[in-house]
Amino acid sequence: MWLSADDVPRRLPAQWSAALAIGDEPLLVEESADALRRAAREQGFDERKVLEAGTGFNWDELLAEGSALSLFSQKQLIELRVPEAKTGNEGSKALQAFVANQSPDMRLLVIATTTAAPPKDNAWMVRVSEAGVGVRCRRLRPDQMPKWLHKRARSLGLTLTDEALSWLAEQVEGNLLAARQELEKLPLLGVGKTWDLPALQAVVSDHARYASFDLPDTLLKGDLATGLRMIKRLREEGAAPVLVLSSFVRDIRSLHLAAQKAAQIGPDRACAAAGVWRNRQPQFVAALNRLGPGAVRRLHLLVVGLDKTAKSAPEARFWEDLVNLAVRLAASRVRRAA
Repeated sequence: MWLSADDVPRRLPAQWSAALAIGDEPLLVEESADALRRAAREQGFDERKVLEAGTGFNWDELLAEGSALSLFSQKQLIELRVPEAKTGNEGSKALQAFVANQSPDMRLLVIATTTAAPPKDNAWMVRVSEAGVGVRCRRLRPDQMPKWLHKRARSLGLTLTDEALSWLAEQVEGNLLAARQELEKLPLLGVGKTWDLPALQAVVSDHARYASFDLPDTLLKGDLATGLRMIKRLREEGAAPVLVLSSFVRDIRSLHLAAQKAAQIGPDRACAAAGVWRNRQPQFVAALNRLGPGAVRRLHLLVVGLDKTAKSAPEARFWEDLVNLAVRLAASRVRRAA
């Protein structure tokens, strides 16, 4: 069965043998995966084995785990992370074989965060979802943000007026991690459970995206000098690479989508079609006017690689690769290539 991220609290089955959390909204993917882990633990699957199915992953390792008996627990959760949901033919066959021969004492959780829209169902996704549950975690549209904020606030025992919800949605501009951080600090302030616009504006910074969330806009506008200073400061302050990268993943994907349509319908309409918020469209248009489709395509590939670096490589390499991305994104002259 397939669920949306919104369905998980109400419809997640208590028992499942295999599960998949997939989508282009990292926060929803991770929260859905957390819910699936909790469900597994409640059924006694306390031992957890994590596999990263990146480039060069040996899929025999997954099959070996499926046939291995744990020395410490009779029940085990196998957690498999698949970047971009790309398994290749070998991986697809291995996943289907794992599920087909799965021991009752094992659970399989596949986690796939994608920078593009989640791919359509393929054979391994169908097999995993049929054996248990699949959760699609799609990026929210701007018009969906106030409703999401309302539900998240309510789960924290808070009530925000419609005006306050709309304002906060504009501040975080689709970044669910920033939105969660802003909402979770409100109960700690001791002001009360009901928040109107003036009260919210008094405690939420005008820079709700923080420095790391401002960095993509700076580079999209072509301001490389400021961007490099921001990267230096973020590194000195010990900013988490995954957090710094989170807004880049979303923005470069939007830029990539807009670049594919800009020649046919113009940069402004292409940005709107790609889901870029109106008050950020000038930065995206500026980048489209500097960079050709080929350059944007290469930026998209760089971000995919940087996502892997942020999760697995030494931190120093992440910052070096981020500087390389910044230079390319803020480039003043790029030969326009198809």
